[in-house]
Amino acid sequence: MDVDARKPLGILQNEWSTCQRCPLGERRLNVGAHFVPGVGYPRSVMLIGDGPNEESEQVGAPFVGRSGGILRAILARLGLKEYYLTNLVACRSCVPQTNASGEPMQRRVGGVMTPVYKDETPIPAHIAACRARLNEEIYLVDPTVIVGLGPKACEALTGRTVNLARDNGEARPISIPGASRVAVLTDKGAWLRKVKGQWIQPVARSEVRYHFVPTYHPLDVERVMDDMGPNSTFNRFIVALRTAVQTHDAYLEGAYGMTPANRGQATDLDLQHVAQQEAQTYEEA
Repeated sequence: MDVDARKPLGILQNEWSTCQRCPLGERRLNVGAHFVPGVGYPRSVMLIGDGPNEESEQVGAPFVGRSGGILRAILARLGLKEYYLTNLVACRSCVPQTNASGEPMQRRVGGVMTPVYKDETPIPAHIAACRARLNEEIYLVDPTVIVGLGPKACEALTGRTVNLARDNGEARPISIPGASRVAVLTDKGAWLRKVKGQWIQPVARSEVRYHFVPTYHPLDVERVMDDMGPNSTFNRFIVALRTAVQTHDAYLEGAYGMTPANRGQATDLDLQHVAQQEAQTYEEA
């Protein structure tokens, strides 16, 4: 699928809002759920998770709920107010939940009994079906830095196995298909070649390089927030987000001479405090 460099993000989202390329889209249509597009600011830090959860599906926006609130609170305390949030897949990946007897569970919603689903990580086929949308979204957003949230997102974006115990917060370049095409040269440097009696000039999609920072998914961070020690998942998550913000700021300064304001000097204790406050807010709601 070619990328239209002139296309507004809203048009891209409308094109995919009725997608049924995989069973996730078929289920979304059958249950009347929301397609979940990315939201935020272009040319900033772009954070990519694996897929929307139940709360996101209900409201049609990514990273809502407790873990999303924790992520947003931390980014705000780091002084980053303009960023973009999206997922590998734009429909919820889930399966019917069963009881101890293996029977499908149901609950009453608006006087009607409906199946209960539990979230599951999207499988490679679902990710592949949605990849053209994600590639075009990345190109149109044109982020300064991409942050992979969780191993599934990191592996899909880098094309290799990612070990977050080793790779967390390590900035590196990645390539995403762009809008233009380049000549495919032979080993001898020729472009024109004869194939089955026909002269051809093959071309391939160009590649656009982005800064990439891998880290944990906010949901994985939320689950272990009781541990905020130096080597905890929470602290490693903070390290990666700091790296992303610093990489973003370094790009702006180097490319445009801009020195972002209001970054502040948030300590690890400050970030722990705002994360705990945000988590408590959802517990009390």
